[in-house]
Formats: sequence, structure tokens, C-alpha cells
Amino acid sequence: MGIQSIDLSGDHCEPITDEALGHVARSCQRLQRLNIAGRRKVTDHGLSLIAKNCSLLKELNVDKCLGITDKGIKYIARRCSELTVLSVARCQKISDKGLQFVAQKCTNLQSLNIAGCSRISDKSLASLGQCCHAMRDINLKDVPSITFYGIESMVSGTPELTHVHLGIIQDARNTMVALQIVVKHCGKLQFLSFQHFNRTGDVAGGVRKVNKKKLGAFINSLNACVVSNNNR
Repeated sequence: MGIQSIDLSGDHCEPITDEALGHVARSCQRLQRLNIAGRRKVTDHGLSLIAKNCSLLKELNVDKCLGITDKGIKYIARRCSELTVLSVARCQKISDKGLQFVAQKCTNLQSLNIAGCSRISDKSLASLGQCCHAMRDINLKDVPSITFYGIESMVSGTPELTHVHLGIIQDARNTMVALQIVVKHCGKLQFLSFQHFNRTGDVAGGVRKVNKKKLGAFINSLNACVVSNNNR
């Protein structure tokens, strides 16, 4: 049947380039899972070669691939419509333009990680809610432009969600609202992860907190595993 899964995310694979991906694409046309997280020499061209030759691809991890833009994930979405797992965490060149296209083309998407994608906003969340009704796992940590309005538009259309990872949503009050919205709409929720403390130079005010004591009754009422993270 040929190779179906390739992981090139290890330290020994750091030199991987578009040329190497081209060899993979031509040699492994039944590829279903590809992990190239952290491969900073890979660009949109490399993804275009994968998309052209590996239409059966179902899982793709391009975390921290700084050379990948909207153009690259559009190649994948256009040719790999059966994609179910996509991780683009810390890909700073990916925006709503690319993610909305993914949502529209890859309607079977079940797991999405957009942690640290600063150019993603409520527009993308709305598209996910409209198109990706099978979504089960989403990571929204450190996505500064999203609001609880966007989260509500997404979760109202993704009833299968079981795992939700949230960051600080603007401030303490809005984060609490976002958490309550998730719990209200996600009847199958099994795991909820959220940050109650965030210190970053990119955020106005520098320090944002959610008082854990105020969450007591709320957390105790959940029939889910809850994890609170300090992100310093």
C-alpha cells in the first residue's frame, strides 16, 4: 500500500527543504499523515508538491513552519479535501484568508490547532461553525484577535466538540463569558483547558489574570477534565 505516515519533525530533520518534500510527494502518493513541524526551510512550494501528489492526506502538522502562508494551506485544502487534522500553531503568516478557505473546502475537519496565530480572528471561527460540524478538538490559545462572539459563532455550529483549549480572551470578564459559552453549547465536552494568567509584551497592559477562586462553582459544575495553565 506504500508509506502512509511520515514524521519529519525531529531535530535530525531540521535541514528538510521543499526539494526533500518533493521527493516525499512523488514517492509516497498514498500518504495520509505528514508532520513537518518546525521545518523553517519549508515554504508554500513544498506544500504545493504535497497537495499535487498526495490527495489522500488526512493529517498535517506544520507548526512553527515560518515560511508557510495562506497560499500554502490553500494548496492543501484545494487538493486534500478529506483532511481531518490540521495544526498550524505559531504560523504567523497564516490569516483568516487561508483558514476560511480551509473551513470551506475541508468540511470533515475534526481537529484544528491555531495556537499563536496572531492574524486569525472571529471571521475564521464563524467559518468553522458554518462548515466544520464534525469538529471535535480545537486549540485557540494565544490568538489575540478572537472574542467570545467568535467563539459562540463557532461552538454553536460544532456540537461534536469534546476538547477545547482556550487562552485569555481579551480580559478576565470576557474569558469567563467565553468559558460559559463553551460549556453551554458543548454538550459532549470532555476536556477544557484555559489560561488564567498571561504575561506577554505583545499585550496591552502586560499582565492579564482570571481569578481561579471565582471559577470555583463554575469549574465544579463541569462534567469534564479541566486544566488551568500559567503562561508566563
